[in-house]
Amino acid sequence: MGKLGLTVITIFKMLMLRIFLIIFSLTLVSAGQAIAVEESSSDLDNYFIEGEKWKEGKIILPRYPRSRHLMEFTVDSAGAPFEYFIDRESLSIGQDYIVRFTVVIKSKSGAENVIYEGIRCETQEYKTYAYGSQDEKFMKASNPSWNILTRSGGTAYRYELYANYLCGNSPVPLKISEMIRRIEVDDQQTNLGSYDY
Repeated sequence: MGKLGLTVITIFKMLMLRIFLIIFSLTLVSAGQAIAVEESSSDLDNYFIEGEKWKEGKIILPRYPRSRHLMEFTVDSAGAPFEYFIDRESLSIGQDYIVRFTVVIKSKSGAENVIYEGIRCETQEYKTYAYGSQDEKFMKASNPSWNILTRSGGTAYRYELYANYLCGNSPVPLKISEMIRRIEVDDQQTNLGSYDY
């Protein structure tokens, strides 16, 4: 075989070696990218951390309600033997988004129940924190727990507060000024009769 033949073979071998090296390096790059993608998605999983679990704030009992601060509200229950009032001075919204308030329930005979409660708009739940005593002081409820609001029965007033006055059927509380406005408008309608539209 002449020099020319050897040169062609050598060039061919070198060309094949270069092609092999290019293919090999491309394979390594692809594998590296796949690993990088896998690692980056794994990193994303590490960064996707669920927000802090909801935690109820500290409870501070309000002052006992005074008659001049009571606003009457309507409970849509035919023939209800009670009148319902909310103490405007007790209305608050905590950093935990709980609306807390004192409600006063009066019977036709003059008996009165005073209750300090909270409503969590997001979950439509309520909690009773304290009950009023005859000497006009609050007594803390033992083992208070969250319960689902109900639309009927003796506790329907809580659902009424949630739906129409405190949350407006929303997962977040209304502003306190709006709560008071809604109750005052309702109180005026109760005392003056319903408006004609």
